Amino acid sequence: MGNEDTPSRALTLSAGENLVCTYTNEQYAQIVVHKETVPDGDGQKFVFGEDLAGSIGDGENIQRTVKAGYAYSVTEALPAGWVLSSIVCATNEGAPVTEPSPNTGTYFPSAGESESCTFTNTKGLARISIDKPLATNEVNHPHSFTVLVETSADNGVSWQPVNGQLVDGVVTGAGSLTAPTCTTDISGRCSFEINSAAAGATTLEASATVDVFGLPTLVKLSLIHISEPTRPY
Repeated sequence: MGNEDTPSRALTLSAGENLVCTYTNEQYAQIVVHKETVPDGDGQKFVFGEDLAGSIGDGENIQRTVKAGYAYSVTEALPAGWVLSSIVCATNEGAPVTEPSPNTGTYFPSAGESESCTFTNTKGLARISIDKPLATNEVNHPHSFTVLVETSADNGVSWQPVNGQLVDGVVTGAGSLTAPTCTTDISGRCSFEINSAAAGATTLEASATVDVFGLPTLVKLSLIHISEPTRPY
């Protein structure tokens, strides 16, 4: 009669015919993809494809019951502004293994086994800083301020300078800028120069739209510059 995947079947026998039916039960396996984000609890959703398709966020998972003894895989579509920090896969019986593929987890579960891959993503950060947030100098003596633009791929544990970043400067108050923009060098730095023809306070706002792993991110910071008639800087 051949092989059947159905649990039951109606059969018609002829007179004097013998029929033997053998039921073979196969134990299935389970594959799971689990999501973790840094920082914890972020609301971003991540889309997965191939053998485990769906969209999940931090602490969520997609699971599927599959036939054992076959290879399966799951791939993440990385959203802008995020980095994929790690993929760690493990069975319910074995030690975790870090996947070498940049965005794919692989499974080869045995019968009765549950195999899970955890994708950990870290949100990219950007920041801007100014070397002297408050400075004082004499009227008609220009003063330079250094701006630093950086990004982080590890939630602020370490920071990398951004080269070639355009920074806009806007001033209000007594002073004026020699140039309204500056562009960072390989160290992530550039400078603005303020000059005041009269005593008083000047506020400089430096801002930049930074490409944080494909996501344009606005960062800005202000400083106060005070010009006095007699006090040198």
